[in-house]
Amino acid sequence: MRFSLLLACTLTFHLFLRGQSTLDKQLVLLTRVIEKNHYQPSTVDDTFSSEVFDRLLTTLDPLSVCFTLEDINQLEPFRHR
Repeated sequence: MRFSLLLACTLTFHLFLRGQSTLDKQLVLLTRVIEKNHYQPSTVDDTFSSEVFDRLLTTLDPLSVCFTLEDINQLEPFRHR
């Protein structure tokens, strides 16, 4: 689906971008693809921070064998920072 969206954007903006540099074309095309996919940045708040914190621990130790409960408790003050 992303490929077809990218192809559609490329064809749609071909005439519009004809006189622009390659980098300009790529930037405009990327902007259009992001807009078409309804990109919405996340609000950086305590909820977001907590999710990132949990995801980081899961990514670093997916089997929960490296970090002890004591380690996680020591890192807990950084959950919302």
